[in-house]
Amino acid sequence: MDRQFSLLDIYKLILQGDMGRFPYGIWKEDSIKKECVDVIRYFVENILQCDQEEIPQKATFSQFRKYRLYGMIKNVFNQSTYEAIDAAYPGRFKRWEFGNYSRHNWTKDSAANAVKWLIQEKLGWSFDKAENRLTTQDFHNYGLGYILEHYYELDVKQAVQDAKPHRGKLLRR
Repeated sequence: MDRQFSLLDIYKLILQGDMGRFPYGIWKEDSIKKECVDVIRYFVENILQCDQEEIPQKATFSQFRKYRLYGMIKNVFNQSTYEAIDAAYPGRFKRWEFGNYSRHNWTKDSAANAVKWLIQEKLGWSFDKAENRLTTQDFHNYGLGYILEHYYELDVKQAVQDAKPHRGKLLRR
């Protein structure tokens, strides 16, 4: 499909009310994913106006829908806000930071990775410090209460032990 405007320009026209909707078939174009990155960044930075740390809490499915991006999320990113954000900010976030991470997606390895992420990236602690200071509340504060209960039976020390690198190769996501 030959278009006169970029996807971002079309999106701005829709938001201004000068265009009713995205053109039919636009989400099927070959290069559309590249253009979606610009739209997602515009949506996050100019519409939601949130800092990068706030993205998982603010760039929700309902916000994408509210600001007319449901078709993009549905057709380009398999209805996954995480996939959309990861396209725009590659490697910046973990899948579990987004509220729609299903309990069925967790594995022992992804749980260990999440604990490692919590300790090292979010809290900036060593594993030794975490063994003495990490609490169940820390898990809940970062949306990881489910894994603490389900995989570690609320045993924080066991969670820390499983997250240590010597416990085996940890997965990236």
